[in-house]
Amino acid sequence: MKGMKKALSLVAVGAVAVTATACGSTTDTGTEGGGSDAAKKLVVAAEPSYAPFLNEIKGEFEEANNVTIEVQEKGMFDVLDALALDGPAGLAPDVFMMPHDRIGSLAATGQIAPITLEDGGYTDVAIQAATFEGSTYIAPAAIEAVMLFYNKDLLPEAPTTFEELEALAADPAYAFENEAGRSTAFLAKLVDFYVAYGIIGGYGGNVFGDNNTNPEELGLNNAGGVEGLAYIQKWQNLMPVGMQDEQSSYDFMMQYFNEGKTAAIINGPWAATDVIDAGINVGFAPLPTMPGGKTPTPFGGVKGWAVSNYSAEKDLASEFAKYITDETNGTKFFEMNNEITPNPAVLEGIQASDNELAKTVIEQFAVAVPTPNIPQMAEVWEYKAALFDVAQGKDPQAAADSAAQLVKDNIAAKHSGN
Repeated sequence: MKGMKKALSLVAVGAVAVTATACGSTTDTGTEGGGSDAAKKLVVAAEPSYAPFLNEIKGEFEEANNVTIEVQEKGMFDVLDALALDGPAGLAPDVFMMPHDRIGSLAATGQIAPITLEDGGYTDVAIQAATFEGSTYIAPAAIEAVMLFYNKDLLPEAPTTFEELEALAADPAYAFENEAGRSTAFLAKLVDFYVAYGIIGGYGGNVFGDNNTNPEELGLNNAGGVEGLAYIQKWQNLMPVGMQDEQSSYDFMMQYFNEGKTAAIINGPWAATDVIDAGINVGFAPLPTMPGGKTPTPFGGVKGWAVSNYSAEKDLASEFAKYITDETNGTKFFEMNNEITPNPAVLEGIQASDNELAKTVIEQFAVAVPTPNIPQMAEVWEYKAALFDVAQGKDPQAAADSAAQLVKDNIAAKHSGN
């Protein structure tokens, strides 16, 4: 994920830093270090959509900890991209949300502080996502992974194997006009490495060694990774040629699914509202098993509450991050924002409900591989070159080797000091 850099003039920094209180404790009269009964303040930055939730739940923490919580409405990536300047200037929020795949770069540069998480407070996959070099850096708040969307009017039951989808692709009812042998029965943006990794990983291709912590070992072009790439190539030869276009393939897929011309797609929970609003009788299910009985292992994403390493109240800020994600507030977060906190008690309550989408997210995330959070992951997205190569008919082994070498070269050039 990428955000836009913001320029911050020295004049603006100087003018605001004089009155900034985000990173300091103050007394009731506003003087620094006012003694044992000094009222403290935490600034919590969040997307505007999260502000009502934070304002509703903050009161209990404020009372128990003699602190004022100021909720600052600001875009997540705006906060992250400004942290290197705002932190030293005393302008950074104490607590903010961030995606877990940014942990490595921000922890390595000393911009976020470790958070000690209680045992059993979050699922194992979420803890893995939150961990970098032996320390945890976020209190996990929301999980996501791609899954199968299917049209219940075309498929009364969710496909459980990719072989079922292959059979569906052979149905003349889904033949794509003007492209012989191409089908719209099942569509997925398989030129997107984020989407394609579920198949590559399911066959045994791994990004890095040592549970995705060792950038010296790249496993994308191992035997399993090549087998997965070959299966992706098979689907690229079945789907319309337009699905090979990096820019328009997603819109093509969504148009056909939302018009009832496609029976199943791979997408993430963020697209559910779009499909429901289109009037599709949509169902949600984990990704089907692949030939050979292999289970797809898509990337799992986690957003969590982080603590600025520039904060003067890091311990208190850490406690608030964990407070936001406990059972009570995690449940409230789901009710108000329809996002799932990976607190086991919260998950248990959702699994007992009739919310098919939420239950599918939980089930899919349980077998997901957290997107690697080390800084070198930024170069791995260029492995998409292999996906484009096999779409053009290149041998999967040759495509995998070429793309893997590109990734290795970029890592060596850009991360030689890491």
